[in-house]
Amino acid sequence: MSNDVANDPRYLTNQDDSGSELIVPVCDGVRVVGTLDVESDHVGAFTGDTIAFYERIARALQPLWTGRSS
Repeated sequence: MSNDVANDPRYLTNQDDSGSELIVPVCDGVRVVGTLDVESDHVGAFTGDTIAFYERIARALQPLWTGRSS
């Protein structure tokens, strides 16, 4: 998570109007199979509640991969 991408050296710019970015892993129970990448044009957009919301979405996606072979 970066709540101020303009001042975060880890952030790789892909949109000029981004202020914050949150990346949440989507797992199959063992490994990461994807990510949710959420960006906002507002600095400080991601709070505990919004992070928890996207983490719940990531967990809800887990059954889509459970039992599938790669």
